[in-house]
Amino acid sequence: MGIHMKEEKQRALLSFKHGGYGWSGPPDPIWEKILKFYLFEIADCFGIRSITSLEMLRLRTVFNFVDMTQFEMLRVKKYKPERIGLDRDPKTYVEDLALFELNATAQRALAFAPYAQLTIQDEFFERDEISFFAGASQLAVTVDSDIIFYNLNREYYALLCAADPSIAQNLWTDYGMTAIYTPRS
Repeated sequence: MGIHMKEEKQRALLSFKHGGYGWSGPPDPIWEKILKFYLFEIADCFGIRSITSLEMLRLRTVFNFVDMTQFEMLRVKKYKPERIGLDRDPKTYVEDLALFELNATAQRALAFAPYAQLTIQDEFFERDEISFFAGASQLAVTVDSDIIFYNLNREYYALLCAADPSIAQNLWTDYGMTAIYTPRS
């Protein structure tokens, strides 16, 4: 089955070269810094693709160590996934997505699990995309081994790059592998 990539302006892809070949997700220490110093600073809620209720979130084995009574579901919204199967119309396809408060329990759960464990498919869910929001505005989404950031203005770019020096050299726009901002020398 093929996929469509969601069309959207002002986005940047974070992807790391792995061993001189191929691409991989961020190393766990960098993922933890992105969470702590960027996403947890500006996001107020998150959602995981295919999860439309707290009961479905409880099925996620990655969160088994957390007291699920501390998760608060805020609402369900219409969500256009980053990757959509070829059998679906990319212009009109949407799914329901439960948004959960990004409280201390949720932050601990997301920071505890390794990046690769959070972003894998499993028997219950088609494909994981973890999306982070500030109000109605989507800030970022994990897609396979990458992270896509939306509306990354200069202020947000500076905040993100301050989390770890390797982020700036691995952040690209338009998937054309052109750095988003060139630092002044």
